[in-house]
Amino acid sequence: ALVQQYLPWLELFTVLAITLLVGFTFRSIVAPLIALTAAGLAFIVTIHLSEALGSLLGIATPAELEPLLVALLLGVVTDCTIFYLTALQGRLPRMGRRDATREAIASDTPIVAAAGITVAAGTAALLAAKSEFFRGLGPAMTLAVVVGLIVSVTLVPAILAILGPKVFWPRDPHGPARTSGRADPLRRARLRRPRIIDRLASRWVSALVVLGCLGLLLLASSAVRTIDLGVGFTSSLPRDSSVSRASVAASEAFAPGITSPTTVLIERHGVTRDVSRLAALQHLIERQPGIAGVIGPAQNVTGESHNIVLSDSGNAARMLIVLENDPLDAVAIDDLGALRERMPALADQSDLSDATISLGGDTALAEGLVSSTEQDLYRIAIAAVLLNLILLTLFLRAIVAPLFLLASSILALTASLGATVWLFMDRGGNDGLTFYVPFAAAVLLVSLGSDYNIFGVGRVWDAARDLPLRQAVIKAIPESSRAIGSAGVTLAVSFAMLALIPLTPFRELAFAMTAGILIDAFLVRSLLVPALLILVGPVSGWPGPHLKATRIAAKAERSTRGRPHDNP
Repeated sequence: ALVQQYLPWLELFTVLAITLLVGFTFRSIVAPLIALTAAGLAFIVTIHLSEALGSLLGIATPAELEPLLVALLLGVVTDCTIFYLTALQGRLPRMGRRDATREAIASDTPIVAAAGITVAAGTAALLAAKSEFFRGLGPAMTLAVVVGLIVSVTLVPAILAILGPKVFWPRDPHGPARTSGRADPLRRARLRRPRIIDRLASRWVSALVVLGCLGLLLLASSAVRTIDLGVGFTSSLPRDSSVSRASVAASEAFAPGITSPTTVLIERHGVTRDVSRLAALQHLIERQPGIAGVIGPAQNVTGESHNIVLSDSGNAARMLIVLENDPLDAVAIDDLGALRERMPALADQSDLSDATISLGGDTALAEGLVSSTEQDLYRIAIAAVLLNLILLTLFLRAIVAPLFLLASSILALTASLGATVWLFMDRGGNDGLTFYVPFAAAVLLVSLGSDYNIFGVGRVWDAARDLPLRQAVIKAIPESSRAIGSAGVTLAVSFAMLALIPLTPFRELAFAMTAGILIDAFLVRSLLVPALLILVGPVSGWPGPHLKATRIAAKAERSTRGRPHDNP
């Protein structure tokens, strides 16, 4: 109910944020309208298609994650629109309207399409999970990205072809270059940025930048080692909700675990005749860490069977464990897992080793959910990494560059998760993160990182057709970094709006995604990746012939530059 209550506000503030950010980036009123028109159409189509496919395939999207789909769809479509607008803006000052529009669409459509396919493939990696939760989320996210991509590569270019320079109204994109020698702030930023790249072109400076970036990313990633996962239903609710207030009152009167005790079931023929042994087991369980109290046969002073703690059949007994912590939080889940491991030894000590002992209840279910989620991590991670690596390899026709590009995306992910652990667990005092937050963030951030990889490095590869790699980086990175920076800020703000929903999982995911996108856009893509390309050199294109041919041509040009030419 809370999600549906806040969803309209999320949509409204996201639309306002996109309008302001895109409008400010291009100093235009029309540009944000293009992004919102495309995003709105994609959203309507996605909602209808998801409902149809859901009923056809029997896969339901978790309702509580609908805001994530809204943020993803609006962010991805806006990113694609920004890429097209940046390409057109860069060409208008030096060529006519038709040529600039045609060249911008022709050069960016393959890159935008490849980037969108990469994001869709990355989200589809969730289908590798066995958990129905993730399997239900995967198709919905993939569908949203695919629909957003189709709208972006069809509707947006069509609007650009019709409007041309008017998409930047009321600003004249030719104005600064033709009417005045004084550059506006945006143009001054363009003039400053290449100087940074010029310095980065030195191999020793690139090496220092790589070491510095890696140091920062690894430092931020260090907190991931302490990550713990929980379900946290009650603890994630606002403090003023009736459920949260009731839980707090029960916790203060008894213990947090009283809201959902864990059941211990002891089964053996005639076990109810061994009340003393059952009581001994109960006392041993009470002394275990994380246990506030146990209700069971020790309180049944009459020894009579009332079918409550002792069964009428005489073959089963039951105890109720009250945990010291919220029964669905990470600490309680860990405590129950530790008790499960010790239970055979406790049964031996109480002479009940021949009995079958089982644990049940909400905490046991949460423990199983977290355990299955952690097992799904390996399947999802392997599938996502392989898919992104294959697509990067096919697009760049190389192996070396995709390897360090994907590694940089993973480092950006671990840095954002480390920052999330630090904020919510170390500083915020939470027992752990909500179980699905790290995995949703992992799939999205690695996929979006590959999206920015394709856009940024794709521009470098295009420039390297005519230039040595170092000069190609100097030429292509400033424009692509500006586009990625603008797109990154817009996408980060879209996900940051998830924090409007007053539930802890959404705030955790909002921070993880916002931090990850900003780290990726401004640290990894603008500094680390250009430095790595310059440091590794043309080997980045191995085994493809593209950069090798460029290197040979550059060597040939240098060898002939110093020789006198014969006069005709």
